[in-house]
Amino acid sequence: MTHTRLIRVAAACAVGTVAAVVVAGSTAADPPQRRDFTAAAVAIPVQPGTNANDSTIRFQTAHGWTAKIDSVATSSLGCDGCSAQASTVHVVYAPRSSALVADNVATAWASECAGCSGWALSLQIVVARSASEVTAANRALSFTTLCDHCSVRAAAVQIVVIATSGRQLTPGQMDSVQALYNQIAATLTPTASPTTTAARAAQATSNGTATTINAKAYEIQAMVAASLHATSARRSVSVR
Repeated sequence: MTHTRLIRVAAACAVGTVAAVVVAGSTAADPPQRRDFTAAAVAIPVQPGTNANDSTIRFQTAHGWTAKIDSVATSSLGCDGCSAQASTVHVVYAPRSSALVADNVATAWASECAGCSGWALSLQIVVARSASEVTAANRALSFTTLCDHCSVRAAAVQIVVIATSGRQLTPGQMDSVQALYNQIAATLTPTASPTTTAARAAQATSNGTATTINAKAYEIQAMVAASLHATSARRSVSVR
């Protein structure tokens, strides 16, 4: 089963009005306070031999002084011969925020199944104009328990850009990001059946996958930074 969500959000359009009601001493002209921004993809097959695919692409704009950004991709397997793919692309612009907390997580796990495979990939891009304090966390987790010939992978890519131009990525530039993202996803897809992949070959493949993903993440960082005339940019890549 496949679920794809494409959501474009200009957040906090009416937040100032709401804040004027619930925050003592505020007015409609006051900037909104902290807002939470979330994008999540969750793939969970429920019948043996079936596939679950969940993909989320979300663009958001934070207008408050502070923002909490969470991007999540999760694949969970618990049935024989099933497969799952969870993919998230989350782009958040924070043109006014002075403090940002950004968390990006990809998790893939399998439990009590035979011949099951899956992956999770989350790409988070945060673009701030004047963030004096950015707290960022990025991690990928993958594990199996009580499994027979299972294969799971997870990758989390986080890019934080400080740009004073006020620009946003154009549709064409986002197409370029998506193309690189798809190349990363392709490296996570098993190239052989879990029942025929030897442990040594799997380890070599894992090392090669991490190298390729880091290279593609650098390409995304460089392209985004150049397109937005960034004053600084950094990336974090976690592959498991």
